[in-house]
Amino acid sequence: MPGSEGGHNAATPPTARPGAVESSQSFSGDELVGREGELRRIEQLLDPTGAVPRALLVDGPPGIGKTALWRAGIEHAAKRGFRLLLARPAEAEAALAFAALGDLLGEAVDAIGALPEPQRRALRVALLLDAPAGAAIETRSLCVAFLGLLRELSSDGPLLVGVDDVQWLDRPSASALVFALRRIDRVPVVFFGTARPTAAEFTFERLERIALGPLDLSSLDRIIRRSLGEQLPRPVLRRLERISGGNPFYALELARALTRRGESPPEIDSLPLPETLTEALRERISTLPDEARQALVATAALSTPTKSVVTAAVGDPHALDRAAHANVLVLDGERVRLEHPLVGSAAYAMQGDAERRELHRRLANSSPVTRIGHVISRTRRTAPTKRSPPPSRPRRRVRAREALPNRPRRSPSSRWS
Repeated sequence: MPGSEGGHNAATPPTARPGAVESSQSFSGDELVGREGELRRIEQLLDPTGAVPRALLVDGPPGIGKTALWRAGIEHAAKRGFRLLLARPAEAEAALAFAALGDLLGEAVDAIGALPEPQRRALRVALLLDAPAGAAIETRSLCVAFLGLLRELSSDGPLLVGVDDVQWLDRPSASALVFALRRIDRVPVVFFGTARPTAAEFTFERLERIALGPLDLSSLDRIIRRSLGEQLPRPVLRRLERISGGNPFYALELARALTRRGESPPEIDSLPLPETLTEALRERISTLPDEARQALVATAALSTPTKSVVTAAVGDPHALDRAAHANVLVLDGERVRLEHPLVGSAAYAMQGDAERRELHRRLANSSPVTRIGHVISRTRRTAPTKRSPPPSRPRRRVRAREALPNRPRRSPSSRWS
């Protein structure tokens, strides 16, 4: 929300104005091996001569490469002159009303003043910019206000609304977003998002969905060689492809497990491999230095992690550098982001309840900006409610690792009906 934490672990490209780069410039990258068809579709999405509005949702299981594709598209949109409204909601924040809306509008709050008074008031209250005056926020006023704001912002040039992990949108934000995108017409507004297949409820007319499939053996080989500097024997690559199902993140974690064990190539083919991504990630995380692991968990618990907040929470000035050296965190100026969201989810899931409460206590004390969210997180884990189990029974844990592949998940409720 404005003045607080922004989109989850977002490495947000700087907002670019129209005309910054020739629109014919194409984009690609080693990170996007085997995704040439999807890159072409993103090029079409950002084509200023195409029909408006345009909306694209990339879906697929965790680790398949959605976020890498999303980041590439966002960076290219910035170079083409799009104004960016971005959010990367987290599972832990899905119950916080208007959290994602606050992320999207974090750098656009000044434009709210151009709206009619009822809409302006509804948005400012929802974003915690004004105190509520009696009655609760009227849903329709808020949705109409968000629609009006998108039209206002796009009057100066093309606008891109980007959401990574749509399935974690809080319900009020998702409702406002769908309401607006259904009604945007004849203005240069583009929507680009990612989701897991479980987010089928997020839909509207003119939304195109493309599913990311598994990568072939050659693409996996290129990714492993680029990331690890290792040329694995063909039989080993085939084995990695079979176990990972062509999931690039899973295959890379399996390859890391092999190289950590230091086996010579003839012995690797018979070496036992982790049978699930969760197992592979736990093995990797357990080998990290303690301070690097603490920095990883703190980063995973923050919406917009920064060096100062993570360092204050961990208490070790070298923890972030060690985590970056271990390739679990990426440092970008003052910003910190996870090397991959699944690494953070697995690290957070490995924490016990007491460790999580202590983590959120330290995060709440590390900065006034982070205090509210982490006091809420701590309270949710400790405050008794009518639905709490008796003290003699162990409390059920909210496990981030349930989001990883090869673990059954309950079907989500209809979040946006």
